[in-house]
Amino acid sequence: MDPTQFNSGMEGEGNKTADKQYRERASDYAKSGKVDQAAKEAERDVETDPAQFDAAAKEGQSHSAGDSNRDLSGETEKTDADLDDDEQ
Repeated sequence: MDPTQFNSGMEGEGNKTADKQYRERASDYAKSGKVDQAAKEAERDVETDPAQFDAAAKEGQSHSAGDSNRDLSGETEKTDADLDDDEQ
């Protein structure tokens, strides 16, 4: 990757350039047709060694502040609080 692609200015938390690049690349990958194959490979890996993946999940969860009700509900629409955050 060409380092000149990145904004040399410091944007800090909420880096809009990084967010835009991430969203573009995630969208490109989703449109590439490679998602189903990657999902099948991941499923095979988990089935082959479930203990390894359980341990990794527990390790990740040990660093978590927990699930929010919004995460658990699957809600994806922005709330008024989210809109306030975007304006800052």
